[in-house]
Amino acid sequence: MSNPFHHAKLRKLRERSIVSVLPNTLVYGGVILVVGIFMLMNMMVFSRLHHDSTGTGAGGTQSQAMTPPEAAEAAGAMRRTKQGAESVQCEFRQYPPRRYYGLQKIEQPDFLASVEYIYGEYPIIVKPSMSHPEFPDYHSQGKLCVDQNEWLVPKGKELPFADGTNPSILSLDRLKKSYPELVNHLKAKGGAYVATICMTNSQCQYKDTPDEIKQFRLSTLEKPTVVRTLLLVLDVKFRTILQSTIMLERDAPWGRKFKKAAKDPSTENGFERKAMGLDDARLFIHLDKLWVSYREGPSFGYEQQVLNEIYMNLETTSGVSETSNPWSATIKASESASFCCGRNMALMEHLEDPTQLQSLTWADPVTVIDVDDGRKDKSTQQQQRRRRRQLVETNIDKRKSHFHGTNAFMVYLPTSDEFLGIGHFHRPHGRDAFNPYARFGHHYTHTFFTISSKPPFRLTRLSQEFMLPSKSNILGDDDGEIIQFLSGLEVISGDQSKNGKDYAVIAYGINDCEGAAVYLEMDRVNQLLRPVEVGKEVVDLMMPLKKKF
Repeated sequence: MSNPFHHAKLRKLRERSIVSVLPNTLVYGGVILVVGIFMLMNMMVFSRLHHDSTGTGAGGTQSQAMTPPEAAEAAGAMRRTKQGAESVQCEFRQYPPRRYYGLQKIEQPDFLASVEYIYGEYPIIVKPSMSHPEFPDYHSQGKLCVDQNEWLVPKGKELPFADGTNPSILSLDRLKKSYPELVNHLKAKGGAYVATICMTNSQCQYKDTPDEIKQFRLSTLEKPTVVRTLLLVLDVKFRTILQSTIMLERDAPWGRKFKKAAKDPSTENGFERKAMGLDDARLFIHLDKLWVSYREGPSFGYEQQVLNEIYMNLETTSGVSETSNPWSATIKASESASFCCGRNMALMEHLEDPTQLQSLTWADPVTVIDVDDGRKDKSTQQQQRRRRRQLVETNIDKRKSHFHGTNAFMVYLPTSDEFLGIGHFHRPHGRDAFNPYARFGHHYTHTFFTISSKPPFRLTRLSQEFMLPSKSNILGDDDGEIIQFLSGLEVISGDQSKNGKDYAVIAYGINDCEGAAVYLEMDRVNQLLRPVEVGKEVVDLMMPLKKKF
């Protein structure tokens, strides 16, 4: 079944073309027939919803359960009916030609032609594919849809300021141990993944002409109307089933922004809940619980990575109002912990001590540190700070490239006893404010890499640089956008995929404007990864281009 959001515009075009060739009498008769059918369907839907709400309690009648795909489709249809404008937010956007990489162009700018690449090899397009008997119409690349009607005021034919950026993703199966009842309820609704997506500043529009603004229906706003991060529940096709803003519960002072707690007797715990930006929010698992890492520059400083456990709640009682959101997510100010320094730092399990959190702070050279999650005593925190300083001093004189880690959660691969990650380059490595491409970094490429699971941590495998194919390239060639940011990584087993194959699940941002997710067979990932000699780092494998194609 296809997502009802995706084809609303196409249906309207078809309806107009059919009506235009019919005689007026048939049009009027057809309208009456359509209205009659619509009224009959509404009566049937109302009856079905009323029947489902009776449940299986005392005196209730057993309702016929929807399969997960049917539940996801029904949820989407209800949202589309209530908020008809949402369809435009679920289609992949198109961009002016300069917002695509130009991978197939013979002539390249110097910042792409005269630089080094991993193995001296030009980036390739890695095409996701998922041959699955359950989803014959599914091509494994899906946009993450965000319902913005809570804060969005439609403005003619303009698209929203942004559709959400830099998502992260984790399988619901990782949460079964700590949240068994919640996971069962979410799966009954068709859920397969939880994901974050950030509604913050964007680059949907950048130095566009008036004609381009009109052609691509770009927003004329210069900044977002809201700043927040959402927690989504997605189905296996990456369709959004539930969404909620992650709220900060102000039960204690919080960084430099809030000097004291703020009470609110109307909330469950008696403290005010406030939407915060949570820049670059990314999910990870710690002590079998769901956590989020993020940056909050004004409150904690732009070099600090902040960590919080997420408290999720799903109202399942039949008394929940249709207009209320049954899904909520909260972090607590009193539990916020932070560590220094930088961004794009991936969290890792400690295989020998589950209570100890680790982070890959640098992918080149490979640098792993212990991280304080805010729950250890002060003497332990001081020891960890000393060890971090020693690592920094050890690596300060090492050669390094401009290679950075990307995903927030290093995925453990038990078959090879390694951690799998994704890293990136953007070229040029600086941020020239006067370039014609983007406000910040652009021309991104990514690589898969693995590191050893225990100290001494080292780079064990590395792929060549790659991009994902654009779903909406107006030029029609094999290309990707100039900003693809692969910010989420998960691996699901053959049992989860139901076809015996293991898959990497990648969530990524497009042009700092929209979010998407893809499946990629792990057989293909392992094919791309090449063994790295002991002692070698990424910088040692950087070379001038041998040949372009």
